Amino acid sequence: MRSGRNAALALLGLGASIVLVACGGGGHKAMTAPFHATVVEKKTFGSNTVEAIDYTAYDGTKVPALFAYPSDSLACLMYQGGIGQAKEAAFQPNGLAAGAAKLRLSTFSIDPRDTGARGSDALLEQDVENPQSIKAVIVDTVSDLRRGLTYLETRPQCHDKVGYLGTSFGGVLGALLAGSDARIGAVVLTSIGATWQEALSVPNTPLLAQDAHDPKALAAALDVLEPYSADAWVGKIAPRPVMLLNGTNDPYVPQIDAADLAKHIGEPKVIVMFNGGHNPFGAPGTSPAQAAMNARRVASFLVKNLLGGR
Repeated sequence: MRSGRNAALALLGLGASIVLVACGGGGHKAMTAPFHATVVEKKTFGSNTVEAIDYTAYDGTKVPALFAYPSDSLACLMYQGGIGQAKEAAFQPNGLAAGAAKLRLSTFSIDPRDTGARGSDALLEQDVENPQSIKAVIVDTVSDLRRGLTYLETRPQCHDKVGYLGTSFGGVLGALLAGSDARIGAVVLTSIGATWQEALSVPNTPLLAQDAHDPKALAAALDVLEPYSADAWVGKIAPRPVMLLNGTNDPYVPQIDAADLAKHIGEPKVIVMFNGGHNPFGAPGTSPAQAAMNARRVASFLVKNLLGGR
């Protein structure tokens, strides 16, 4: 469920190679609090117009977001990456937003709680040592994403079609978001397993490292986190289509955990185990040829299930 520290800002590179909540913080407040969305900056970047947007979370804090759209957009894609990855990572040259534009998709991404403009590496390092802090980041970020969906409903570029792509921590967020909100039409989840039990058992994981050798503390942490495991939510996504990608050499997600999550996903689903590591779309761990193949698979899935197979 975690990206490597140095890889967190480079988890996704879908560029020319593509050419291609019920659990939300604040409950009912998450949907009824004043919204106040504002475009704070607008510029042209390649074939996209890119807008920097602020909108208000249920608790009154600001959610910084980026929204990139080509002139011929047919639908929108929400994207969230690994823990520590800020929204800007999807908008680099030849990155996700550029590749999505070639599919006539707009791209939307936010800074999760305690990340990017909303935090720091030091704050995140504190978070991952405390199960209550991990829970708060997950629950509140899912709430922020649900409000982001409400914002996308106002954008003509989406045409009432919104998909989701999430890698690692972003995949966990996507399982909870799509499992609790039917407005997500198609879902791609990569580099995640079924449970926090497995995530916390991986050797050298930085998650709750201080509790790793204390069975009582670990059990208490699991009591807090297991309601937010991906396997508790992915089954709620059906009958909307889900694609799950995991690497056979992922150091953070054992194959057995990936296979367990696949069993919990309802039909229609596409399950891919590829020859690579934690990042399906490049280094570290995945060869350029395999990364390109994974990108094509994701693009085909989105074209078929979000764009109607055009």
